[in-house]
Amino acid sequence: MLKGINKSVIVKTEKIVVALDIGTTKITVVGGKKNIAGNIEIIGYRITPHLNFCLNENTYFDKVCQTIKDLIGEVLRESGNEIINVNVIFGGLPFHTRDHYMSIFRHNYTSGITQQELERVCDSSKLYMEPSVKIISSVHEDFTLTSVKRKADDTLEEYKKFVDELIHDYAFEISTGEFFIKYVPKAFLFDEETGVKNPLGKTCLLFGTNLILAVAKAELIKKWYECLSNAGLVMEKQFLEPIASAEAVLDENDKEEGVVLMDIGGACSTIAVFQEGFIRHLKFIPLGGENITSDIMEKFSLTRDQAEKLKIENGSAIADEKNRDESIIITNSSGNPEKEISVISLNETIQQRMEEIVDYINFSIKKASFEKRFPSKTVLTGGGALLKNLVNLVTIKTKMPARIGYPDLNLETNTFYGLKNPMYAAAIGAVIKSINPKI
Repeated sequence: MLKGINKSVIVKTEKIVVALDIGTTKITVVGGKKNIAGNIEIIGYRITPHLNFCLNENTYFDKVCQTIKDLIGEVLRESGNEIINVNVIFGGLPFHTRDHYMSIFRHNYTSGITQQELERVCDSSKLYMEPSVKIISSVHEDFTLTSVKRKADDTLEEYKKFVDELIHDYAFEISTGEFFIKYVPKAFLFDEETGVKNPLGKTCLLFGTNLILAVAKAELIKKWYECLSNAGLVMEKQFLEPIASAEAVLDENDKEEGVVLMDIGGACSTIAVFQEGFIRHLKFIPLGGENITSDIMEKFSLTRDQAEKLKIENGSAIADEKNRDESIIITNSSGNPEKEISVISLNETIQQRMEEIVDYINFSIKKASFEKRFPSKTVLTGGGALLKNLVNLVTIKTKMPARIGYPDLNLETNTFYGLKNPMYAAAIGAVIKSINPKI
């Protein structure tokens, strides 16, 4: 349990929001609040150095739990606050997606759709896709279900019956051992009308939504819940990385016109395609900046730290012939020259792997069907977005203009300078989305 934190009220406050971005190579914590002027203000942030996460091994598992505890404790001490909401971004969690349709029949179909009905059509999905720390796996043998709201006077039998009714009404096929981690509305539907963004006030008999469901292995989800519980934390909300990042780097015009958001992480990358204000496509890609580091290590026989430093300080996503005669001297721990590495050879190695990642992303985008028009631009986030000449490479490969997404769209102007970096986009976006929630 974190010192100074009352676990019983850890998710009750609306004053302080803490986002915990669990990536494959880093853990990031960002704390924020809405100030008197109504603007979102960051109160503190922390990030770990590289960690070799392996949650199946107790040593690493304990290390991750302690790291999370320490990072959040530091942010809280800096802000002078003790009560927090913990909003988790599963940045490095492998997932795949499915489309699903949810709907309700409206008895009073001559009146306009209310906020309660809007929440109902989405909340039906949240029962499956927004898990709390406690997971019910024994209610139905073919499903791993999240705990759902239980009335105080419900007996256990009444509660199980309620869940069984939900399964009957809303369930569809899902493989054993899988678990929903998020749903995203793809569009709202009204009788025969589709593509309406704001359903409030609309009259219809059938009100529904097309959803994109993100599905991951239940074993990994349970392990992370155990990790958070061991750190004395309770999860308030959870986000997928590109959805959180979008809140910090995309404006409404981007989402309306059509944009591909590429989040280049450590061991993986994710993409989200927005069009006409909705997310149309989500994809997890098991390649990222760590693959480039590993390629450099292997080709030049370097340590991981040497390869990472070489990539950051001298690397480029496009190998330039002008650098053919240039070289870099690698020194050992005592400062003596160890080996000489060709700049052109280094960047050819980086470009080869980066082209593979962008081609993978590009193929996924082209494979997805877009009803009206193709996205018109690309925005890059994540730590890998800062690789030199990556914007140029993505522009060439996707044939769309690209830019780096800096997470300062919706923040107070006096935000910490160090946070204006694409690696913080997901954590900042989760803070923004938690303070100003939208369906």
